[in-house]
Amino acid sequence: MRNFKNRERSLRETVANAAGRGDEICMVHGNRRISYGDFARLVWGTARNLKGRYGLSRGDRLAVLAYNCPEYVVSIFGATSAAAVGVALNGWWSPEELEYGLEDSGSRFLVVDERLYPKVKDLLASISGLETVFFIGDDPPRGTVAIADLIEAHDRMPEDAIEEDDPFVILYTSGTTGRSKGCITTHRGTIAQVLAILFASAASSLMGGGGIMPAEGQLSSLFTSPLFHVGGLHSGFCPSLTGGVRMVFLEGKFEPEKAMGLIEKEKISLWPSIPTMLHRVVHSPKIGGYDLSSLRSISFGGAPTAPETIDKAREVLPVNPTLTGAYGLTETHGVVTVNAGKDLLG
Repeated sequence: MRNFKNRERSLRETVANAAGRGDEICMVHGNRRISYGDFARLVWGTARNLKGRYGLSRGDRLAVLAYNCPEYVVSIFGATSAAAVGVALNGWWSPEELEYGLEDSGSRFLVVDERLYPKVKDLLASISGLETVFFIGDDPPRGTVAIADLIEAHDRMPEDAIEEDDPFVILYTSGTTGRSKGCITTHRGTIAQVLAILFASAASSLMGGGGIMPAEGQLSSLFTSPLFHVGGLHSGFCPSLTGGVRMVFLEGKFEPEKAMGLIEKEKISLWPSIPTMLHRVVHSPKIGGYDLSSLRSISFGGAPTAPETIDKAREVLPVNPTLTGAYGLTETHGVVTVNAGKDLLG
């Protein structure tokens, strides 16, 4: 099997390497700013608490049902750093579909936020094997545990053995030909995805295609793709973690004005978008009221992007960012092919 020679051997190693960035900002969520060093310490502390307080063992499943937020990724990486397996549940699913996902994955733990909790509150007691529910939000309901009891900082990385081909996260496919199927993604496959994306960006830059090299100082990214999707977690968060990007999470549901406001406020340089989101932004009648000149790269995937949307973006944006179309699938850990810069426009 072909591999990158100087690769990390697990996503825990990725977190440990990212910790070397110290006080550089890793995540922005509302008024919260979490550094790379603090992210790693929170991951280590979560792994420690899962094992010591709640009895997590190798191979156990921890599911997350939440909007994008720091607690989402800290929980996932905390569990997987202790040789357990994350399960990313689709927040758009119905209660019946969520019941299926929890049962099918064999999840022993669930992290859920206050906005999506109503979808599962009436079925949690009937899920076989589900032992503990951690609640993100104020006033945890009876039978749940406050997320603060799980996520605490600790300086020591867990030492549980992790093999490269151990499961990292289970993601569920779109189910276009039937019921969604749980797809096991591995540490090796995810790291290969990350390195391939960084390689493609570097190669595009060197060939004049407009790719952005990670060495150009800290880049900032508007994070609007859901973390339960391979495009959000594997092709978005993980490469950004490796590249030292400052990731800005949009709070709540996507609205064009909120997105443009964050681009202006946080001087966003990268936007991994979804075609419908890009369409709504470039066709917004309020686009002229925001300073979007910091944007240098917009990528899109998950569905075909209409040429008219690309033309409209080039017409209304105050800069001419590199535009990248990507195609991938859950079973391949994300991106398979990319078309960027002059090649895309040609």
